[in-house]
Amino acid sequence: MAERRNLFPAGNAAFYNWADNFRIKIQDTAISAALNLPPLAEQIMISHWQPFAQAHLEYVVEMDKTSVKKAEYYYCRQFVESDIRNIYNQFIKFNPAATPALRVELGLHVPDTTRTPIHVPNEAPAIEINFLTHLRHFIIFGHYNSLGKIMRGLPKGATGVEIWQKIGGDEPPTYDEMTFLGEKSKSPFMVEFSAEHFGQKVWYAVRYYNFKHEYSAWSAIKMALVN
Repeated sequence: MAERRNLFPAGNAAFYNWADNFRIKIQDTAISAALNLPPLAEQIMISHWQPFAQAHLEYVVEMDKTSVKKAEYYYCRQFVESDIRNIYNQFIKFNPAATPALRVELGLHVPDTTRTPIHVPNEAPAIEINFLTHLRHFIIFGHYNSLGKIMRGLPKGATGVEIWQKIGGDEPPTYDEMTFLGEKSKSPFMVEFSAEHFGQKVWYAVRYYNFKHEYSAWSAIKMALVN
C-alpha cells in the first residue's frame, strides 16, 4: 500500500506493481462510475503507461543500467506519476465516494478518522519564586522529585501553564482575587516591576492547561518580595 506522506511506495519494482494495480482498477467500470472519472483520465494514463512499461522492463527487470536506459526510465515514469497525482487530487482525495474499501482496492492510504483524545493534566504544578534579582521575579514551575527539588517540564497532556498574581496585601483567600499574567510552556517566567513596587509582597499561582484550554488543579500560592 502507498505510504501516507508519499502517495507512491518506495522502490522501482514496488512502484510499478502499485501503479499497475491503480491503472487497472480505475478502468474498472464500477470504480470509475463510483468516482465519476471522465474517460479522458483513463485514456491519458493508458497513453503514458506503455512507454513506461517498456522502460521498466529494460531498466528494472532486465537490469540494463546504462545511463541512457536510466534516463529513459525516469523520463517515462514522471508522466505516469503526474497522471496518478492528477487523478488522485481531482477525483479521489476529497471524494466522499472514495470509501476506505475502495481506497484499499486502489492501494491508497486509508485516513485514520479516530480522533486522538486530548488529556487533561491530572496534577497540580509545583511553583517556586526566585526573587534575588532587583525588581525582577522568576517564576519556576514543574514538579517535585523524590528529593524535593523542582523538575522543569510539562506533564502528559499539558501545553503550558497560566501564571496569575496578586500584588500587595495579604495572601488572597481564593484564586479569583488574582490577576492573569500570561502563559508559558517553558520555565521560568520572568516578571518585571517598577521602583514603586519595591518592598511589596507579590502572590503567585500557576495551573497547567492543555490544547483545548482545559485546566489542572491550581498550584499552591507562593509569595515573594520585590527587592
